[in-house]
Amino acid sequence: MKILFTASECVPFVKTGGLADVVGALAPVLAKEGHDVRVMVPLYTSIAPQWQSQMKFVLDFEVQLGWRRQYCGILSLEKDGVTYYFLDNKYYFGTSISGISNNFVYFKPKKSFVKMIFKGVTDESEVQKLEEVGLDAEAKPQWNCINVKLSVSASPEQVQALTALAKLAHHEYGLS
Repeated sequence: MKILFTASECVPFVKTGGLADVVGALAPVLAKEGHDVRVMVPLYTSIAPQWQSQMKFVLDFEVQLGWRRQYCGILSLEKDGVTYYFLDNKYYFGTSISGISNNFVYFKPKKSFVKMIFKGVTDESEVQKLEEVGLDAEAKPQWNCINVKLSVSASPEQVQALTALAKLAHHEYGLS
């Protein structure tokens, strides 16, 4: 029998609750009984490098979602007789399963601009520096971040200010 599990989590790759335990335990048992078992889960950035380094690229394509096209990649990994497929899309799966971002800077494309979100930085003086070079920025202390609206073109001064903020976010997020 051919069996495909689709789940939001699966042990040992990513776990927040019981679903991960069930999928992670049941799939190998069914495979040992001779079934063709496959599991499909999101490629969260929180999946440990030990697993990500074993994944093989299968294919990628674009999915039309409203007015935009979104990248979707598929990677695979064989373990205990089970083929695991990981759906890659950093726009949707770029945060860890617990909802805490593993990225200190990430992007949200909008229709007429790109919102850049710098995690770990909320200081109003940083917002003021960005506004001084003509950027639309706002501190969001409740989300522990600064949001910046970025148009299609940026001046050298704006690029320099954004680079400085990215370095600060990198440091504040504990990555340096």
